[in-house]
Amino acid sequence: MKSPIFVYSEGYMDVFSSKEKAESYAEAIDVKNGIYAAAYDSEGNLFEFSVTPDNFVAIKPANPLVNKADEFYKLLQDFLKTLLERNKIKGISEDWIANASLSELVLKSLDFETH
Repeated sequence: MKSPIFVYSEGYMDVFSSKEKAESYAEAIDVKNGIYAAAYDSEGNLFEFSVTPDNFVAIKPANPLVNKADEFYKLLQDFLKTLLERNKIKGISEDWIANASLSELVLKSLDFETH
């Protein structure tokens, strides 16, 4: 697993500097209700959510490991385009988003880390 961790739900992406931060942010009831559609590390590896017996959220790599880099890349592009349309991001353009590498999109997304 390579941080950061990205959690996708209902058309929005939450960005966390670590798996532990993502786990502490996510709510057990939301995991049980399927609110979180997917989670990825910075390389597009897919993660699964579970709820522990003591009602804490756990995020772990899919077993077997599944890389969804193309899907993750598109979600990051959409996330940054939405921020651009809402004037929440400066210094980039739609053209930059369309041509940026996955690692460039990941780095830019870190500006919007969920706290």
